[in-house]
Amino acid sequence: MNDIGKYLREEWEALILAAVALLLLLGLGAHVLAPQARKRRGLGGGEGIPYKRLFQDQDFALQQDSDVLPLSRSPFAFNLEGGKPIPPPPPAPAPAPAPDPTPATAPAAPALPSPLEQPAAPVPPEPPATAVEAGRPRRQFLPQRISYMFFGQDDKGQTTAMLKVQLQGKSSEILTLSPGELQAGVRILSIRDDAVRVRDARGKEVTIKFNEGQIVTALVEVE
Repeated sequence: MNDIGKYLREEWEALILAAVALLLLLGLGAHVLAPQARKRRGLGGGEGIPYKRLFQDQDFALQQDSDVLPLSRSPFAFNLEGGKPIPPPPPAPAPAPAPDPTPATAPAAPALPSPLEQPAAPVPPEPPATAVEAGRPRRQFLPQRISYMFFGQDDKGQTTAMLKVQLQGKSSEILTLSPGELQAGVRILSIRDDAVRVRDARGKEVTIKFNEGQIVTALVEVE
């Protein structure tokens, strides 16, 4: 037993080659003998049992196009009494005409006889402008620049401010004003050594610091 195992271990390559050669011989024999076996059973080539069609052309005659007779009645209608034809269903009633969405116009009322037209009263002419109204000056809002230049007191001991006032389109002028005084629609509210507070002609309160200027709105008369 040990000799056989030793032989297999030493000659395993020869055994594999022998097995491969045997398999090749078996495959070659099967390839050669298989066509002869099929021929004997009638399965090989075109020389065996002749082929016979299972279906002929006349077997498919029912599938060919033929003239279809029209149905005399519905195939889904049944006659329970036998022998009596089923009457056709009554025609559907015609839909009622839809009402006209536009409302009917009411007949026009007869025209009433118009009364005699009264002549319009004449408009009195405007009186001519008098000489006083023609020469009266009109008032206008204009921008005015006010600069705070000096702080002091008058002879009565009241606080005063020296202001440089320049109206648009005119040269500047120096004015000395006290609290409460009004100049071209601009009223002096308060005076301090560092600032003057005023209210312009439109009611806006403005603070003007010392050695500075502000633009306010003045109300002046123009011809």
